[in-house]
Amino acid sequence: MNLELTLAGQTLPWRMEGSTDMSTWLRGRPWLELGGVKTARVARGHLDDIMGLIRREARAADDGVSDLRIWRLREESLQGGIRHALEEWLNVSPRTEREFLRILGEALELRPVVFLGWLGGTALPGELIDGARRVAEAVPKLGFKSAPTFVLLHPRRQVIGSTTTVLDTGFPLEFAALKKVPGAELPTAWRTYLHLRVAWEAGGDVEQVLQCDAPRLSELKTGDDEACESLLNEHARKEMERLPASEREQAVRWLEETVAQAPARGARPGMERGMPAPWLARALLLEGRAPTARRFLQARLVCMPLAELLLTKCLEIEALQRTRLMLQRLPEVVPSEVLVRLERFQGATPSMERELYPATHPAPPNDSWAFATLGEFMENLVGLRPSVRRSLEQLRLLRNAVAHGHYVGWKALTRLWQTEQELEWG
Repeated sequence: MNLELTLAGQTLPWRMEGSTDMSTWLRGRPWLELGGVKTARVARGHLDDIMGLIRREARAADDGVSDLRIWRLREESLQGGIRHALEEWLNVSPRTEREFLRILGEALELRPVVFLGWLGGTALPGELIDGARRVAEAVPKLGFKSAPTFVLLHPRRQVIGSTTTVLDTGFPLEFAALKKVPGAELPTAWRTYLHLRVAWEAGGDVEQVLQCDAPRLSELKTGDDEACESLLNEHARKEMERLPASEREQAVRWLEETVAQAPARGARPGMERGMPAPWLARALLLEGRAPTARRFLQARLVCMPLAELLLTKCLEIEALQRTRLMLQRLPEVVPSEVLVRLERFQGATPSMERELYPATHPAPPNDSWAFATLGEFMENLVGLRPSVRRSLEQLRLLRNAVAHGHYVGWKALTRLWQTEQELEWG
C-alpha cells in the first residue's frame, strides 16, 4: 500500500509505517467471516487517497470471491453514531436493536461490505469505534455467517489507542534520480532532492510535509540549496511557534535529561520513538535552546537516506577503482602498518574485521592491500596519474565527511557526481 505524494513538483511513492499491517489485515478477508474494526491514523489532506488505496487493496484481496462492496459512511451521519450511519445506508428505521442487527445481517449475507468512515469531524470517536465493534460482534450471534467490516480513519490529534495503524507517517520508497549522474535530468534530480529533504525534515509526517511551503519550493532555481535551507529554517520557526510554551519547555527538558543519561519524563512533543523530529531539532538550534544537546540536534539535521545513498555510492566507486588500479603495479614490499592488519586478521589476536566475516564466506580478504586505507593505497601506486589521484582524494574526503556525520546536501551530491564522472573519464 504505497501513497503517491507530490512535493516540490516531484511525485514519489511513499511507504507508510502501517502499510504492511493494513495490507495483511485486508488480505485476511475479514468480511467473509466475523468482520471486525480496523482503525488507522491518516493525514486529512490525503484522506481520499488513502481511502482509494484501501478500496483497491480490499478488492484485490477479495479477488471477486464475494463481489465485495466498499461503502463510505457519511461524516454527517456518523455524528449520530454508528447505528445511525448504518441505518442511513440500509434506508431503514427499525424500532429495536435486534431488528436493526437482523436487517443488517441479511443485507451482508447477500453481499459483504467494507464500511469506510472518517472520524475527524466527530466529537466522540472512541464511542463510535466501540459501537462499531459491538455491532460487528452482535451480528454473528444472530446466526449470520458474516458480519460488518469497518475501516475507521482518524487524524493524529484524536488519540484512539496504541493499536491504531499509522498511515500518516512514512518515507519515499525510491529516489533513483539521485543515484546516477543526472546530466540533462538535473532539474528532476533537484526536485527529487527537495522532496527527500522536506520528507526528512518533517520526520516522515505527511501533515508536516503538507504544511511546508510547496509553491515556494517548486519555484526554487535548480541547485539553490541556500534558498532551500532558508525555507527549512522558516518552516521550523513557524512550527515551533505553534507549540505551546509548556510543550517547548518539555522538549528542551527531555533532551537535556536524555543527553545527561537521566531518566526522561513527561510528554515529548515533536518526538518520534524518542528522537526529535528534524524540524524540531532545527528550531531548537536556531533558538540556541538545549545547548548541552547541540551535537545530538545537529546529527538530527543530517538527512540519513541521503547520507546512506552518498556513502553507498562512495563505497561502490572506491571498490571499482581499487579493482582497476590493482591491475597496475603495486610495490612488492607492503608497508608494515598495513601488513600488521592482515596478520591480525589471520591470527589469533582480536580483529574487528575477522568478526565481520562468517566462516562460510566465499572470499575473505587474503592480501595485505585489502587492509590499506584508500590514502595508503594511493600513496603506494606506481605511476598514478595526477588527475586520478585528485579525484580519488576528493572521493576519500567526501566518504570520510559523510561517515563522520557531517551535513549532507546538494553540494555533496554534485561533488559525488563530478568525482564519478572524472574517474570514468580517467
